[in-house]
Amino acid sequence: MRENTNKYAEFVHSATLNEWEPTGNKKWRWNPVTDIADLFNFIAIILIMGINKQPRVQDYWSSDPILGNEQVKRTMTRRRFLDIYKFFHLSDRENEISKDDLSFYMMQKLDPFMTCLRSNFQKYFEPYTHLSVDEAMVKYKGRLGIVQYMPNKPVKRGIKVWTLCTSFFGYVYNFEPYCGKKDKLLRSENGLGLCGELF
Repeated sequence: MRENTNKYAEFVHSATLNEWEPTGNKKWRWNPVTDIADLFNFIAIILIMGINKQPRVQDYWSSDPILGNEQVKRTMTRRRFLDIYKFFHLSDRENEISKDDLSFYMMQKLDPFMTCLRSNFQKYFEPYTHLSVDEAMVKYKGRLGIVQYMPNKPVKRGIKVWTLCTSFFGYVYNFEPYCGKKDKLLRSENGLGLCGELF
């Protein structure tokens, strides 16, 4: 994450070099992420924002005691958070596949992170019997080509994720987002389709 974030920031800088000083009127202010703790703090703040919701991102650093979050303010400055947020990148953009390529995978930018999650899910839990494949919805209202609308679900709009779970505890042992009809999972070689990919 650290390496890819820094590489993406440098790519943006070089791609828009004429906009920055001394030839342009904007000042380039990126400080590379050298300490992994910066990224951990950044992710922790993102998680806090999911629990303690405010109207604007800036409100977490507000001096107003009703809006401001002291833990967030002590962890990272607003400027540093917004800088990392702007360039945060999970995948190596040099290895990303073009949309025109037949092997294009819509989740390729998240794939390194999802692979890490899967690895840890499977490392720390050994499933026994009574496993089930089911679909789950991750709430999402933004613009994305894989957003599904399922009116009969509690979460009606979002990203559909196929999961392999234990039926007793609901522990997610494996998962794969559904990327539409052209999903690579539909081309499973073992004849079991999605189920074969999850097992």
